[in-house]
Amino acid sequence: MPLSTHTCAYADAEAVALVDDLADAGTALVQTAAYVADELIQAFGIAEATPVTRDGSISLAHWTAYNKVRIERWAQTTQVRLVP
Repeated sequence: MPLSTHTCAYADAEAVALVDDLADAGTALVQTAAYVADELIQAFGIAEATPVTRDGSISLAHWTAYNKVRIERWAQTTQVRLVP
């Protein structure tokens, strides 16, 4: 299916998460970020945000080399799963 040729005047998204889960800065935080990102970019005709997944993983292939090092370090300390 082709992408839309119409621009969006705005995009919004909602997500529900437990504050305690987000404070831990781990898998639940990545899951919530993925959910919000997916909702926002779908307004622009993109199916999903590929750098983060709704299962709480981070896909390293979709990050710049500069950010990969920092994300890997953060993921190791928070036990977030990395996908090559």
